[in-house]
Amino acid sequence: NLYGRILWSGRAYASVPGFSWTNSGFEVTFEGDRLTAEFGSGQGNQFWNITVDGDRPKLICVSGTGEVTLAQDLGRGIHTVRMEKSSEGYTVQSIISLSTSANGRFYTPPKKPKRRILFIGDSITAGIGTVNETVGGNTCLQDGLKTYEALLSTAFSAESQVLALSGQAVCKRLSENGKTEPGIMREVFTHDNYWINRTAEYDFSWVPDVVVINLGTNDDAARVSESDFLAGVREYVRLVRTHYPKTKIVWAYGIMNYRFRDALEVFIPGLSSEGIGDVYFVPLKYQGTYGGTGYENHPGEKGHQMMATEIAPVIEEITGWRCGSFYG
Repeated sequence: NLYGRILWSGRAYASVPGFSWTNSGFEVTFEGDRLTAEFGSGQGNQFWNITVDGDRPKLICVSGTGEVTLAQDLGRGIHTVRMEKSSEGYTVQSIISLSTSANGRFYTPPKKPKRRILFIGDSITAGIGTVNETVGGNTCLQDGLKTYEALLSTAFSAESQVLALSGQAVCKRLSENGKTEPGIMREVFTHDNYWINRTAEYDFSWVPDVVVINLGTNDDAARVSESDFLAGVREYVRLVRTHYPKTKIVWAYGIMNYRFRDALEVFIPGLSSEGIGDVYFVPLKYQGTYGGTGYENHPGEKGHQMMATEIAPVIEEITGWRCGSFYG
């Protein structure tokens, strides 16, 4: 099973999958006492979550290319290992092959969930601030499995895709030198990964039931005017609707700053009068109301739990799905 938008490459090897987005990865079922992966091209230190037979996920750090043991000393029997990228979409890492014991064999993995949710966002959705750990001698600041989107995917038994890049915006963002520059979230939506390959357009074959958009924080930081921001929201929602005519769209905003929150609460429902229906707004509580922030004032694990709690009832209402436990 493959998860997330995949960057396929056929340069040195045919059909090699590259994983860039938060929580993208794979799931494999096999009989054997270990699982080893051969990593191809990669960019710097990247963090992954490995889950063996449904146990608690473990963060590992992978650097460069070569063979890495993902699980070992598993004992006799059939095992399922799931590997999900915790680093965000600015980096990519490819996996060339998987292997197990000499006398082992691979089986068809479990069926994927039928429900699908696409999450689009910035550093909040990428999970910056959910963790601060030293893994393999390197500092990890984001754990995709502790984010609100991971909690919601678990609670609704849904497969998810995550398109999240720190610092990005609907209209404009602040660059490293403090100047404003255009956000690229429009291109992010229409490409496999616009940051890494600006020619590979996405085919939209994976159709979500719900799209959750959590953007606006970096537009506020760049002092985008309210009118310009709302115009950008309209065009972004229209773009999503063009590619997914029957998908429910939820816009969530307000946890790190809230200048646009009141305006969005009126503006989003009003889009139906412009022929853009099935769009809903979730006003997120500002994180100062509950504390527990992480790196650079981003919401920590508690903040992501709060966001999941606030978004879940809206998804329940618009889909008819029942929300289960956030922790399986």
